Amino acid sequence: MRVERTYINNLCAGVDWMLMSVYPPEGSYQERYYLIDQLRDLGYTEDAFGKRTIEMTLPELQQIFINLEYQRECALEN
Repeated sequence: MRVERTYINNLCAGVDWMLMSVYPPEGSYQERYYLIDQLRDLGYTEDAFGKRTIEMTLPELQQIFINLEYQRECALEN
């Protein structure tokens, strides 16, 4: 994890917090690529507007995955 500011620099600036990361946690990248793979397995590679899954954010991918799972469950019930 990259850290932009250190504790000493923050103390000199009068800031009372320790470390501040400017990069998202490693796990969010893994979850994002996991969802991209899951969506590809379900046949979903882009939305109705042509935006590819690789260009989508994690919340977008999560919502699409939830919607597809819901549609699949509804189809199985009928």
